[in-house]
Amino acid sequence: QPRWYGTNVLMPDGSVMVFSGGNRDGVVAPGLEGPIRTAERFDPETGTWTEMATGHRARTYHNTAVLMEDGRVMIAGHSPINTAYLTFVDLQDFGLAPYDGRDPSFEIYTPPYAMRDDRPEIQSAPRNLTIGDRFNIKVDQADQIDKALLIRRTVMTHVIDGDQRAIELIMERGNGNKLTLKMPDNHNVLPAGEYMLFLSKETTEGRVPSISAPITVVNENLECMAPTQVAGETTTADGIIESTLEIL
Repeated sequence: QPRWYGTNVLMPDGSVMVFSGGNRDGVVAPGLEGPIRTAERFDPETGTWTEMATGHRARTYHNTAVLMEDGRVMIAGHSPINTAYLTFVDLQDFGLAPYDGRDPSFEIYTPPYAMRDDRPEIQSAPRNLTIGDRFNIKVDQADQIDKALLIRRTVMTHVIDGDQRAIELIMERGNGNKLTLKMPDNHNVLPAGEYMLFLSKETTEGRVPSISAPITVVNENLECMAPTQVAGETTTADGIIESTLEIL
């Protein structure tokens, strides 16, 4: 259903979850939006939306949602603008969102795959990696694993994570419980920072990801290729100060 200021989360099964928000624009007409509590799941392979669980609290403007290491999602917040930009007037009796202050509470959304007892388990993985690396991991059910995703940890403000990304890694099969993965070669695709590595398998009920392993992507030492420039100033005979820029 249409919603204003919902929070989107990239999931380790390849889907996109949308949480919270309202049925009207809470910035244009604050205090007049009704809360949307039902989460929705978008499947990019089929282009379809499915209604999922319903939250217990109304969360419209300034809500947040964070993917956790085990593949669940923490949903929190609700800090609306003053009703009509004047003062807080609570109109819940009319079916609208609560406007009696901020809500510091949080809830945990548990997707169906997180309730299964047959999830893959990552047994070992490197902690620090950089672009272009080939690295080995150990995982049970290695013969069933067919996808590896690096999902960047959440950095959110005002219901937007402008740096959200999920990168699928090239996979090579090894012996026993070993897999070899290949990192992208481009810093723009995989900027430095903190990530979660998920491995997943396909089942008749849908994709089932592992609990993640923490990965830190580090940059190699970068050298400045431009000429070094030194700024300065000089004073002329008549007392005028002139700026200078010297290229070394």
